[in-house]
Amino acid sequence: MIDIDLHLHTHYSDGSESPEDLVARARKEGLRTIAVTDHDGIDGVPAAVKAGYALGLRVVPGLEFSAEWVLESSGANGEIHTLHILGYGIDLKNDLLDQKMQKIRNSRADRNLRLRHAFLEKGISVGQDVLESYSPGGFVGKRSFAETFVKMGLASNLEEAFASERLMGDPLIRSIRKVKTSAEEAIRIIHAAGGKAFLAHPFQLSYPSLARDPGGFSDRLALVVRALGDLGLDGVECYYPTHDADRTAYALALADRNGMMVSIGSDDHGPNVRKIKKIHSFQVEADLRRLRWVATI
Repeated sequence: MIDIDLHLHTHYSDGSESPEDLVARARKEGLRTIAVTDHDGIDGVPAAVKAGYALGLRVVPGLEFSAEWVLESSGANGEIHTLHILGYGIDLKNDLLDQKMQKIRNSRADRNLRLRHAFLEKGISVGQDVLESYSPGGFVGKRSFAETFVKMGLASNLEEAFASERLMGDPLIRSIRKVKTSAEEAIRIIHAAGGKAFLAHPFQLSYPSLARDPGGFSDRLALVVRALGDLGLDGVECYYPTHDADRTAYALALADRNGMMVSIGSDDHGPNVRKIKKIHSFQVEADLRRLRWVATI
């Protein structure tokens, strides 16, 4: 059984557990090395590292940037590609990283204020104090709004809250976003902080023409990985819960073709969240030889 998981979330982003509870569960499930990779933030990492030390579990400091990248290659038509960049082994005290985290906090706060105003115009009042009461880690994101609506009785569950056009499914609401980081900046910051940059869940890459031409996805993914490699991308998250044998093999081939490392991550958000993405929920057994680099970060 693989005892490494490099993609885990706490309630400092959209996970449901404290860093301490996540570490305890990971240790109980037989993991020996994990990375805490909260979305666009590192606030939960120190507590996770401390808890891991006490339990004999190695915790790699990390994060997951929500990023965008405009690909100008032939056939990409200058489209904006939405993707996530994982950072492993980062120095939490790095000045450039710290400055970026503050910018993201400010952008998120501005986005949340605009969301509250938009809902108020729809006749739904959502106070900041109420949102924070459903956000034990202090992270208030769109999930916090959805959870609030469930508690208010406006939706029966999170899925309905996100789908309902009265709530999070309203196109106007969906258009209210925080400023995203460019893939180039994400990679640069991770490297400046002494870390390694990996493309997360590559088959979740998104771009405008995907719906019109889904058959061209594999070729587009290859273009993106090559372009990101030119920017310094270090690796690809090849072992992932939704990757079957074919997807895993294709991701591994992309990594090999571009001279990149290979990562493994469940994207676990908590024991009762996204049940398909759980610790040890991989469809393909990982080749431990491809994960030897983890010991070096």
